[in-house]
Amino acid sequence: MTTYLGRVLLIIPCFNEEKRLRLVEFSKFPHLQFLFVNDCSKDRTPQILEDFCRDHPRHRVVHADFNVGKGEAVRVGITSLKSSEIKNYDWIGFWDADLSTPLWEVDNFLKFSLTYQRPVDAIFGSRIKKLGSVIKRSQMRKFMSLFFKLVVEKFFLVTFYDSQCGAKLFRASIVQDLFRDKLISRWVFDIEILNRLAGKHVVEYPLQEWLDVPGSKLNIARDSIRIFSDLIHMRKELNERKINEKSS
Repeated sequence: MTTYLGRVLLIIPCFNEEKRLRLVEFSKFPHLQFLFVNDCSKDRTPQILEDFCRDHPRHRVVHADFNVGKGEAVRVGITSLKSSEIKNYDWIGFWDADLSTPLWEVDNFLKFSLTYQRPVDAIFGSRIKKLGSVIKRSQMRKFMSLFFKLVVEKFFLVTFYDSQCGAKLFRASIVQDLFRDKLISRWVFDIEILNRLAGKHVVEYPLQEWLDVPGSKLNIARDSIRIFSDLIHMRKELNERKINEKSS
């Protein structure tokens, strides 16, 4: 007897993914639905997505009006959904377009959530190296991830092992509130999402597989300054919001 795990919609933010989109993989999971968000790509990504969704009409693509970044692209996808559509799903999340986290992990996310007595509101993929797992990251990325984790713990008192993994699921019932307001940061929006999830039951699922796919838009040397600048800006903005909420 097959266990019912839930109806899942994944938002797939895409920016210049022409050479990395493996759309044949997306067609292998008929129980999942995909909403691709073209973040104003300059290559053939929009046409490739339109062709795929025409051939697979249960999936669709929306286009951002201008390049908004990954976090806001996810938000564009979620805000494009009507309330009646959201009710069709148990879980709505986002997944990296390069499938560094394979799509077969989705079912593992949901099985993992069932191991808790208290209902889970959000599941974050976590690149924890454990026995039997295949987690392949460059040494530089490992170092930056550890350094980022220490900074986030100090700045935001967030004790997650891996807040930045691009595979996350949320209860469909909370996504409209979660993504109603624009995100402060273009680079580290995951931390802001964690702040918005305060009081919710958020768990980390240790991935069985994660592969560092060539062609990432992240440039460690160039983007590190932007990332930490965003962290400082975000901390200031979130503190100001808390002060305003207390005074109102």
